[in-house]
Amino acid sequence: MLSVKFESRAEHADPHAESAVYTPLGSMCIHLSPEKAHLSTKTRGVISPLGEIIAHDVSFDPIVNVFDKSISTGIQRFIRIECPGVVDDDIEWEELPNGVKITINKKPPIEEHSVQPVEPIRQHHGVWEREFLFDHSDGRFELCEEEAKLEDGVLAIVLKKSLQPRKGKLQGKARARASYQA
Repeated sequence: MLSVKFESRAEHADPHAESAVYTPLGSMCIHLSPEKAHLSTKTRGVISPLGEIIAHDVSFDPIVNVFDKSISTGIQRFIRIECPGVVDDDIEWEELPNGVKITINKKPPIEEHSVQPVEPIRQHHGVWEREFLFDHSDGRFELCEEEAKLEDGVLAIVLKKSLQPRKGKLQGKARARASYQA
């Protein structure tokens, strides 16, 4: 359980104190139920020249573009993911019924605990995962594993669109049944 209470400091303000950039109005008290809650503060950020904390989100959230391209053999759907600093071993994929699931584990390029920063270190890392599922009205898409590549920090995944639905007849089972009954 979490409760937050604001306590005004207006009645305790010192009228002789010098005016500062910020005027304290009060304080907030956060009360937690010890067995059910855990509170932690953001430990990453940048301190501005005015002493303000500017949060820097370290989570890896790459730019993704999905588009279709007509080629001589049909239509291909491209998924392009910008992931600089990622190597082949950091990428996993799983084919889905009409799409693909991609997981990228981007490791931090700088071990912050082992260096002395001259300026704040800003880097993005972590595990990113997304399912690319396409509507059946768009057609049927199959992963072209041989065309997937990671080049210049961009992962390209290609899916081939099946233009014709698959058709067929079950011939072996019907003939086997007819000869068995005779």
